[in-house]
Amino acid sequence: MAFDLLRLEGIDTSGWLYERRRAALERLYAERRLSGTWALCPSTTDQSTVGRLAEQLDPGRH
Repeated sequence: MAFDLLRLEGIDTSGWLYERRRAALERLYAERRLSGTWALCPSTTDQSTVGRLAEQLDPGRH
């Protein structure tokens, strides 16, 4: 499950604003057509939402 992008093609992106990192992550996900075991988590800061998303992606593990 991808939440954030901290490194891209050898570039440390941790100093970028979150909005820029998130946009880069979404572009990467779309360009590479990631699917299957890859999941792009919706952007949220609500812990209960994160828990529900994790449960939906991997029932019984959490």
